[in-house]
Amino acid sequence: MRIALNLTIDGHSPIPIRRQLTEQLKHVIESGGVPPDQALPSIRELAGFLSINPNTVARVIEDLKRSGYVEARRGEGVFVAAAPPAR
Repeated sequence: MRIALNLTIDGHSPIPIRRQLTEQLKHVIESGGVPPDQALPSIRELAGFLSINPNTVARVIEDLKRSGYVEARRGEGVFVAAAPPAR
């Protein structure tokens, strides 16, 4: 099952790309746009879709892991946490 993430990055914004992506993914997860235990697109897929550096996406995913929004499963990918935090 493919999920539709309506993510956009504004390269002219004074807000750093990393923060833009982090906040958008948090919002999508919190609003139920991506259900718990659903796999997120790969780092390369997200980077290609948004035309940004894969290292930036990897750092965003790492930030989301530390915050409890997503969890990495070895050999399977990155999934939305079963109980993501609420703001």
